[in-house]
Amino acid sequence: MSAIYTFSKLIYFDTNILSHLANHQELWHRLFQYCSDNDLALAVTNAQLVELHDADRLYDKLIALFLNAPSVLIKPVEMIREMETTVHPSTVSPDSILLVSLNSLLEKPDGPTQFRTFLASDGLATGRGSQRQHAKRMPQVLDERKKNFPPSKTGLYTRHQADKFVRLTMRQWLSQSNASFLNRYKNNFDALNIETFRSIRLYGYVIFYKYYLGQRKPKKPSDFGDLAHSLYLPYCEVVVIERDLCNVLNQIKQNHNVLDSTKLYDIDFFKGW
Repeated sequence: MSAIYTFSKLIYFDTNILSHLANHQELWHRLFQYCSDNDLALAVTNAQLVELHDADRLYDKLIALFLNAPSVLIKPVEMIREMETTVHPSTVSPDSILLVSLNSLLEKPDGPTQFRTFLASDGLATGRGSQRQHAKRMPQVLDERKKNFPPSKTGLYTRHQADKFVRLTMRQWLSQSNASFLNRYKNNFDALNIETFRSIRLYGYVIFYKYYLGQRKPKKPSDFGDLAHSLYLPYCEVVVIERDLCNVLNQIKQNHNVLDSTKLYDIDFFKGW
C-alpha cells in the first residue's frame, strides 16, 4: 500500500545538501521512508532552482529525486510576505506555502523534459547572475547597516539588541516591498506585530547573530544563500542545513520563538543511513 501524503508538512534541505542527496541514491530509500513516516514533502524554492542552474550534471538526478520523493515547489518569498501582511496581526497563517506539487508536474509525459529545459533556461541563468551580484555587494551592505545600528555602551553587540534589530530590518524591508501596508503604522510602528512576519524575523536574526554578535564578515557566496534560505525555514517542520548555519539557527532557537515548530539538523542527519 503506497503512502498518502497531505503535503502540509515540509522538510527543507539547503542547496548543497540537496545536491548531496541527488548524488547519493543509496540514501533515497531511507529518505522516502522518513517522509512517509512523518508525512513530509521535500520543499524546493525558486531560489534553489536558480542556484542549481549551474549544476547541469545533476539535472537528471534531481529530476529522479523529485519524481520519486514527495516534492513540492513552495511560494517565493514575495508571496509569503504578502500572506503575512494579509493575516496580520494574527500569527497563524490560514494558507499553505505550497505553490505546486513537483510530482504532478514531473509525472506528465513530457514533465521531466520540460523541467530539464527550465533548469537550463536563460531565465535561470539571469537569476544566477543576479544572485552572484548580490553576494558581491553583501559585505558593503552589511557595513552600511552597522552604521545605522551601533553596538551597546560596552562597544559590543548583545543578544538583548536582537529584537530591536529585527524590528528595524522589518521596517526597512516593508518600506521597500509593502509600503502601503507599512503606512498604516507610520505613526505607531510599535503596534506592528513582528511575530506575524516569521520570514523576515528569521532573516533579521540570522544577520544579527552571525555578523553582529558573531563579529563575522561574509567571505563566500554561500553567505548570501544562507540569508535566502532563512526566509522559508520557519514554515518547515524539519530543516537539514550546513553545519555553520545550523549552529547559528540553534542559537536563535534557544533565545527566540521563531523556530519553535522547526526541528534543525546538519549533515549528520544522514549518519547511519
